[in-house]
Amino acid sequence: MWDGNAGILQKIMRIPSTDKLFRHHKATYLRIDDSFITSRVAILVNMITRDQPTIFTPDVIAAVSAKREGNLSFHAGLDHQHVPAYRRAWLSSLGVAMEQTAVVKVNDPERWDIIHDTSLADAERGTESLDTAIIADALVTNQPGIALLLLTADCNPIILFDPNNRVLALAHAGWQSTDVHLAEKVVWHMQQQYGSKPADIRVYIGPAIKKESYVFVKPQQADWPAWKPFLSKAGEDGEVAIDLPGYNRQQLLDAGVLADHIQVCPTDTATDPDYFSHYRATRSGDLTDDGRFATVCMMK
Repeated sequence: MWDGNAGILQKIMRIPSTDKLFRHHKATYLRIDDSFITSRVAILVNMITRDQPTIFTPDVIAAVSAKREGNLSFHAGLDHQHVPAYRRAWLSSLGVAMEQTAVVKVNDPERWDIIHDTSLADAERGTESLDTAIIADALVTNQPGIALLLLTADCNPIILFDPNNRVLALAHAGWQSTDVHLAEKVVWHMQQQYGSKPADIRVYIGPAIKKESYVFVKPQQADWPAWKPFLSKAGEDGEVAIDLPGYNRQQLLDAGVLADHIQVCPTDTATDPDYFSHYRATRSGDLTDDGRFATVCMMK
């Protein structure tokens, strides 16, 4: 970390002085357009400190990218030709190689609770092409050295880690997967397949849309009893706020995860310009807002 040079770097990059974590790494011939960043040139990665996972033990690499790291999605937003370069730069800054990363693709229109047991054999799936990504809603592994990567814009990225049995999971919790209790099912899967105890599991719920922004007129969830505690009146015209992070947190508690083992990122992606937001982009028409940021985790 370039702590000593932070002030200079902030002036150069014109970013706030209070909230950024600077990292650098030596890249090996990373091509962006017609220019090359060689092994002698440092790449700055400017992750937002307040939003990074802090609940895990040091033997876990866990991080969230921001808009400044570029659009990391092949299917959403713009700048798709640069996605491999952006991904490689960000992962390298964390000490993770593209060649040891597995990318999940949430794509099954009929199911929202597919859990894939991930191994080193899945390395590189989805890193260079959307076609090779793992179709699932959650990835689980007990193998060190395989990085799990999920792309989101407003949905909840959830990392779960059992430090005793060394089991790591990464789940995508949109409203459909929340409705089928994916978070609970991942905890149960960790119990049944890997011997985890819920009280040992630590959880990070990453940047996502919050109830103050996730507002609809007469949403279908209003008719579903299980959602009632996570809905609140948001206006005079039948507007209802939906608390997705809150519902997922409650599911984790119901599964036996301890309250003080759950870290919920406070950032609202719909209002924070540092993050991509599909919700915001569809309302503004700004395609530059409709990319995806990434959550990654790996056991060393």
